[in-house]
Amino acid sequence: MGQTATVIIDFWEDSIDALHGIIHNELLNQKEKKIYILSTHFHPDHFNPDILTWKQTHPDLVYILSKDILRHKRATVKDGFFLKKGDTFDDGILTVKAYGSTDSGDSFHIQLEGMSFFHAGDLNNWHWIDESTPQEAKKAEGDYLAELGYIKNDITNVDVTMAVQEGARFLEKPQGGKGILMGGVPGVKPAKVLVLGAGHVGFASALIAAGMGADVTITDINLPLLRSIQNVLPQNVHTLYSTEHSIRKELPTTDMVVGSVLIPGDKAPHLITRDMLKLMQKGSVLVDVAIDQGGCFETSHPTTHSEPAYVIDGIVHYAVANIPGAVAYTSTLALTNATMPYAIALADKGWKEACKGDDALLKGLNVVEGKVTFKAVADLYKKSFVDPKTLL
Repeated sequence: MGQTATVIIDFWEDSIDALHGIIHNELLNQKEKKIYILSTHFHPDHFNPDILTWKQTHPDLVYILSKDILRHKRATVKDGFFLKKGDTFDDGILTVKAYGSTDSGDSFHIQLEGMSFFHAGDLNNWHWIDESTPQEAKKAEGDYLAELGYIKNDITNVDVTMAVQEGARFLEKPQGGKGILMGGVPGVKPAKVLVLGAGHVGFASALIAAGMGADVTITDINLPLLRSIQNVLPQNVHTLYSTEHSIRKELPTTDMVVGSVLIPGDKAPHLITRDMLKLMQKGSVLVDVAIDQGGCFETSHPTTHSEPAYVIDGIVHYAVANIPGAVAYTSTLALTNATMPYAIALADKGWKEACKGDDALLKGLNVVEGKVTFKAVADLYKKSFVDPKTLL
């Protein structure tokens, strides 16, 4: 839910019964917000045809559906906008780009009011230990990783990709790690990965670690967020409410911890203290993605690509401040792809007009004419906050 719009994804059933619950009683009755209905594929647990009847009483609903729903004759062309892999819907409020799936239909990258979400649909590493042959499991993992690779190259988040990749490297014995393979092998358990923070970085880290075959736990203090990601992450990802006690319980059996807790405009909290390192097995790895904001671990300090890791109390710490610098070619292209539209808008319109027409640019204003226009920064430095809209 945003300030101007609500997005309902893969509706199956309401929270009480077919016609009663949070969808029918609350979300569909928001007169002041635009409502979008998304479905990633035709399976009945992702597409309930009853959603098409909602427009009888709510004619302004916008339907964005996978083309396989049309192909399987669950809807008609006039029912909405239909996407296949590579297609984009953009009405100036909501942007939805369709990516592939390892089962039916699509996965969706959704952008709304500066927020970015990825809804996997049935994109998953589909195989079963008791049913799949080794060849089937290998093919399933290959298909899954191939689609993740395509998504990774299109959605800019090089920090996330590299964080998990580098953590996996430092789990190797020659790098000082425990000598553990992320995905394990038949008869040997995979690595256990603990991700601290379920925001964009944490979510993507969990997705990538899971795609590598690890047993992943992701923590946060936001229960609604944990509920929502539980429904879209693979089966080898588990959610956990974050407390010092719950983190301490996880550490003795965890091989890698990814610290991804970021507080806009403020230092990251130390979720793992020096004292907690003794709970971990020697050769375990801490990857601090939040090192630019002070780090999630008390024992973190910034490192470089020439000396990326160090060991304290037997625990390997990876805390490179510029993680994407290790893949400069890819990260430069990715950053350029992401920032070029903003640069062109600023050049063509000037900063004031560009910010008037783009909420993402407006939210990026920190200081204007000596006035602090980013609230988190103003609060941190005890300065007066000025709404940037008043300065345009």
